[in-house]
Amino acid sequence: MKVKSGYIQPEGRVVKKALKINEIEKIYNYSCDSFLSRDQTRDLWLFSYLMNGANMNDIVSIITEDMIEKQVRRSWDKLTKRTYPPEQKDRR
Repeated sequence: MKVKSGYIQPEGRVVKKALKINEIEKIYNYSCDSFLSRDQTRDLWLFSYLMNGANMNDIVSIITEDMIEKQVRRSWDKLTKRTYPPEQKDRR
């Protein structure tokens, strides 16, 4: 897009952010030795990553009833806190 001053706005770029399977495997197999908190941090990060980037607030709010047949089924906060106009509240 060119404007009067002659400035040409650069095109946007797509930066691939996905990790390769061997990179995830390195994180999974990383030994934290005697640091229990690092083990827990690694496990939480992996769980979040495998849950398509679930945030920590949603992860810590998962309860036993959300676990159905070895799957997590839950309505995440970002989906349940939507605001609806008064006329649409009954349609949810």
